[in-house]
Amino acid sequence: MTYKLRIGGSNDFVSMIDPYYERCSPPGKVDVVSGWDNPSAIIFDSLEAAHKAADKVADIEGFHTSIEQAVAR
Repeated sequence: MTYKLRIGGSNDFVSMIDPYYERCSPPGKVDVVSGWDNPSAIIFDSLEAAHKAADKVADIEGFHTSIEQAVAR
Protein backbone atom coordinates (compact mmCIF):
# COMPACT_ATOMS: atom_id res chain seq x y z
CA MET A 1 0.00 0.00 0.00
CA THR A 2 0.96 3.62 -0.45
CA TYR A 3 -0.06 6.70 1.54
CA LYS A 4 -0.58 10.47 1.34
CA LEU A 5 -0.73 13.10 4.08
CA ARG A 6 -3.93 15.15 4.18
CA ILE A 7 -3.95 18.41 6.11
CA GLY A 8 -6.65 18.00 8.76
CA GLY A 9 -10.11 19.24 7.81
CA SER A 10 -9.17 20.18 4.26
CA ASN A 11 -8.74 18.92 0.72
CA ASP A 12 -5.01 19.78 0.85
CA PHE A 13 -2.18 17.26 0.68
CA VAL A 14 1.51 17.59 1.51
CA SER A 15 3.60 18.12 -1.62
CA MET A 16 6.99 19.06 -0.16
CA ILE A 17 8.76 18.89 3.19
CA ASP A 18 12.03 20.80 3.59
CA PRO A 19 13.25 20.56 7.18
CA TYR A 20 16.32 22.69 6.38
CA TYR A 21 14.61 25.70 4.75
CA GLU A 22 16.40 28.57 6.49
CA ARG A 23 14.15 31.49 5.54
CA CYS A 24 11.81 30.52 8.39
CA SER A 25 12.46 30.53 12.09
CA PRO A 26 12.72 27.82 13.23
CA PRO A 27 13.95 26.38 9.93
CA GLY A 28 11.62 24.26 7.83
CA LYS A 29 8.89 24.56 5.23
CA VAL A 30 5.91 22.46 4.15
CA ASP A 31 4.08 23.01 0.84
CA VAL A 32 0.60 21.69 0.14
CA VAL A 33 -1.52 21.18 -2.97
CA SER A 34 -5.28 20.93 -3.35
CA GLY A 35 -7.09 17.87 -4.55
CA TRP A 36 -6.84 14.13 -4.02
CA ASP A 37 -5.72 13.55 -7.62
CA ASN A 38 -3.06 16.26 -7.65
CA PRO A 39 0.10 14.61 -9.05
CA SER A 40 2.33 16.87 -6.93
CA ALA A 41 1.22 15.31 -3.64
CA ILE A 42 3.90 13.13 -2.04
CA ILE A 43 3.17 9.41 -2.06
CA PHE A 44 4.85 7.40 0.70
CA ASP A 45 5.74 3.75 0.13
CA SER A 46 5.23 2.68 3.72
CA LEU A 47 3.09 3.54 6.70
CA GLU A 48 6.25 4.09 8.75
CA ALA A 49 7.53 6.71 6.28
CA ALA A 50 4.15 8.45 6.31
CA HIS A 51 4.16 8.59 10.13
CA LYS A 52 7.67 10.06 10.17
CA ALA A 53 6.66 12.67 7.61
CA ALA A 54 3.49 13.51 9.57
CA ASP A 55 5.61 14.08 12.67
CA LYS A 56 7.95 16.35 10.70
CA VAL A 57 5.00 18.34 9.30
CA ALA A 58 3.68 18.81 12.84
CA ASP A 59 7.12 19.92 14.06
CA ILE A 60 7.58 22.44 11.23
CA GLU A 61 4.11 23.91 10.72
CA GLY A 62 1.99 22.55 13.55
CA PHE A 63 -0.47 21.08 11.04
CA HIS A 64 -2.58 18.13 12.11
CA THR A 65 -2.45 15.54 9.33
CA SER A 66 -4.24 12.32 8.57
CA ILE A 67 -2.63 9.46 6.71
CA GLU A 68 -4.71 8.38 3.71
CA GLN A 69 -4.30 5.25 1.62
CA ALA A 70 -3.35 6.14 -1.94
CA VAL A 71 -3.03 4.38 -5.26
CA ALA A 72 0.55 4.43 -6.51
CA ARG A 73 1.23 6.48 -9.62
